[in-house]
Amino acid sequence: MALIEGWFAAEPQLTAIAVAGRLADLHPQNKTRRVYRELGLRLRNKTRERRDMYLPS
Repeated sequence: MALIEGWFAAEPQLTAIAVAGRLADLHPQNKTRRVYRELGLRLRNKTRERRDMYLPS
C-alpha cells in the first residue's frame, strides 16, 4: 500500500491502468490484473480525498 501511495504522491496523474501495470511487473506470476486495477482505483480515490482536504476551496 505504501508503495502505491508513494507512486500517487510522486505522480498524481498516474492512472489505475498504470498502477496495475507496475504491480503486474512486480508480480509477473499473478495474472489477475483486475484485482490490481481495483486496488489502484481505491488507493487513488483515497489519495485524492486526502489531497483535497488540504487544498483551499
